[in-house]
Amino acid sequence: MLQIDDPEAEKWSGFKTVNGPLEPEKKLPGIAAVSQITPFYAGQEREDQLQMQARISEYVTHRGRAVTPRDYERLTLQAFSDIGKVKCLPDFNIKNAKKGVVTLVVVPRPGLSEDYRKPVAHSGLMASIEEYFSKRASGRASIDVINPVYEELMIKCSIRFRTDAHSPMLGIQLKAMFDQLIAPWQKSKQLPKFGQSVSVSQLYDQLRQAEFVEAIDYFSVVRVSEDHPGHSLPDYYTLYEYGKGADLIEPSEPYTVFVPSESHIIHLTEGRGDSETPFGIGDMEVGKTFII
Repeated sequence: MLQIDDPEAEKWSGFKTVNGPLEPEKKLPGIAAVSQITPFYAGQEREDQLQMQARISEYVTHRGRAVTPRDYERLTLQAFSDIGKVKCLPDFNIKNAKKGVVTLVVVPRPGLSEDYRKPVAHSGLMASIEEYFSKRASGRASIDVINPVYEELMIKCSIRFRTDAHSPMLGIQLKAMFDQLIAPWQKSKQLPKFGQSVSVSQLYDQLRQAEFVEAIDYFSVVRVSEDHPGHSLPDYYTLYEYGKGADLIEPSEPYTVFVPSESHIIHLTEGRGDSETPFGIGDMEVGKTFII
């Protein structure tokens, strides 16, 4: 297949771009047919009838101008095929106290980010979105496009396993289970969800139901917060112990997404485990330790 990206190139290429597969302007000697081997048109999949109707209906609503949060979100998704999800935060500025800032939190489509665990859009794409809305939004509005802030959740626990269930694969199974419970969208490589909370008791209950678990002597979740632009976080590590204090871990900001830590602190034993201490400096240094 031949692909022409430059309209000027059509003058000398002998091919023309149409609303469909690439076609030659005239028959070429020795070439019986030209076949399109991908379903893409102008960098994205060709829309079907329902998608076309939805696009027209949305255009009637916003008419190419960004006024409401939904206008910003729909226009972004229509104009930038690499973006899979966008959240508009009107009059929300994460960098300074300036008013009138419209913040757009964007997430690239699955497969377009180097790290599927924490998908982020590159700076060039975000700058293009800001430029796009400079011509389609109010002149009083400043557009700021950002990536989500991913906060890691690390589980620290002491587990007694059944003697007939011991396996060197238990650590891998536990990590996979914790990762799935914290961010189920990662394994299926879908888009993350903004505003999704995590319950410590639900994590505990899911672990307790595992067939290889005899008892749980200690269970906690450590929240690892990052420094946000323009914000001061006095506590970067927050401990949530099962049965003590708060149970629900909620996002600190509307652009925050929870993801599992690269590793968890897991203590496995056949007998009664030692009483675990709260998360501290030692755990920060050995965050990738797995103890049996």
